Amino acid sequence: MPDLNEWLSHAALEDYAGEVIFRRGEAYFRQGAVSRLRDRGDKVSARVHGTQAYRVELWTNGQEFNYDCTCPHAATGNFCKHCVAVGLAFLDGRARGYEPGVSGDEAWDAIQRHLQDLPPETLVDWLLEVAQQDDLLYRKLLLKAQRAGGNVDLAKVFRREIDNATRTHGFIDYDEAAEFVEDLDQLVDSLEELQTPESAALLAGLADYAIAKIEQAMEQVDDSDGGLMDVLERLQALRQDASAGFR
Repeated sequence: MPDLNEWLSHAALEDYAGEVIFRRGEAYFRQGAVSRLRDRGDKVSARVHGTQAYRVELWTNGQEFNYDCTCPHAATGNFCKHCVAVGLAFLDGRARGYEPGVSGDEAWDAIQRHLQDLPPETLVDWLLEVAQQDDLLYRKLLLKAQRAGGNVDLAKVFRREIDNATRTHGFIDYDEAAEFVEDLDQLVDSLEELQTPESAALLAGLADYAIAKIEQAMEQVDDSDGGLMDVLERLQALRQDASAGFR
């Protein structure tokens, strides 16, 4: 099987990205921004937490090296700082002796094994406790509960959540924009659960409503990192699929 070790090194990563982007990615790696690293030998995937969580994949077929990241910079074909950070995490994992096919993030594996051994009532108690302190989680769980109940007007519920998520209360500067975008990303995650033929019309209308509200809010947000544009692209893709009835 091809191995990424043949394509990745500190020098190669700097060559792919250029010195400036490499240094930014190096800073992300040192700050511990890389999580959920999965080394499969010929492919590595991970999340990088910056202004929002970006998904990164680096892989080879043995003949060439390929990469992908969900950030705007990579969308135009660039080897971004997030790819650099994941490449460095991959090299660090190999240097520590992690074998391909084993997660470099052993803490997550240990947590998963522990949670699987706990009784359901304990997990419910923990989740409710965390939701009391995390507004995003609370609203996400509430939406799921309301959907599962089946006796609520989902259009009304989601419109209210869209209104709340897009309310700016004045200008949102660069330092505050990440939290604003994260809130909207969570909302789109919830909307994605409506991707069924039965909910297509509802989702199309909600996507239109959210797009209009975000476009209006953009006038009051410093979106230098392009996070709001990413959210809009997700919504536009949802709108297109919903219009096609998910055929």
